Amino acid sequence: MLIPGNYSENASVHPLEALDKEIEETGLVVIDEVKKLPVYGEQYISPHLVLVLNHEGISHGEYDMCPVTFRRHEFSVIYPNHTILPKDSSDDYCVTFIIVSDWLYEQLRPRLTYGNSPMFHYQPSFQLSDEQYQCVCVATRLLKSVSRMDIKRRSDVIADILDLLSLLVDEFRQKSSPEAALSVGKKTSGTYSLFNRFYENLVAHHCESREVRFYARQLCLSPKYFGTIIKQETGMSAKAYRELWLR
Repeated sequence: MLIPGNYSENASVHPLEALDKEIEETGLVVIDEVKKLPVYGEQYISPHLVLVLNHEGISHGEYDMCPVTFRRHEFSVIYPNHTILPKDSSDDYCVTFIIVSDWLYEQLRPRLTYGNSPMFHYQPSFQLSDEQYQCVCVATRLLKSVSRMDIKRRSDVIADILDLLSLLVDEFRQKSSPEAALSVGKKTSGTYSLFNRFYENLVAHHCESREVRFYARQLCLSPKYFGTIIKQETGMSAKAYRELWLR
């Protein structure tokens, strides 16, 4: 479904929250031509996978309590349950949002998790070249069109396009930052991936326990060492991140 994106800063409900029912029912919503970000002065945690293609302009905010800047021709992959705090955007700001519902994301997860997946948890955006940007635009327009059609096996077609888009994004990011991408592969059992594994366990087991030691045990680590590494990786304690995520 295509929804114009000129949102008011004074809206009482975050646009993604307002679309929750639509997202849950259809599995995927494309919000095109977003000209201004809603700024509420508080963090927002989306339960959905959010893909963002920045066409023009620049925006500032926080991602998991760290300052971030989103620029022209950048692509962002924001996995579920990370915290976002928009602060401001330029007058020429224009982006497209692709929101994949939590249930559809879980179905597609084995197909959408590629080599750069852990990297996006730390740094959600990367720069596209002009040629890469045009390629992603084509895939995005196709996804938008199909999402509005009443056709047989619509979900399968959407899944195939998302699969293609994910493959492209993974390849483009590796070319954009080959050294960082290589480090992901080398450190899958080390500290770089520890937060990613903590995050995955938090999603899977948050109803079972709120204790940090529980998550340390899941990773076969002592609570002290677990807390030290998470602090080094994220700049905040495991307890602080857990409480923020569970709000």
